[in-house]
Amino acid sequence: MRDERQVLPADLVVLAVGLVPDDTLHTACLEAHAAAEIYQIGDAFSPARILEATRSGYAVGRQL
Repeated sequence: MRDERQVLPADLVVLAVGLVPDDTLHTACLEAHAAAEIYQIGDAFSPARILEATRSGYAVGRQL
């Protein structure tokens, strides 16, 4: 198998790595009072498969 570089057009790229939640951005936004409402969803809340991550985002979005 030979190594080739391919460029694929995309509107969104999801990186799925690690098994530990990373709430660094959420915490920083809370401390900075970045918005009136700040939600922690997806893998930042609890690592899971992409289906669960997108469902949690969808559920929060529907409530807004």
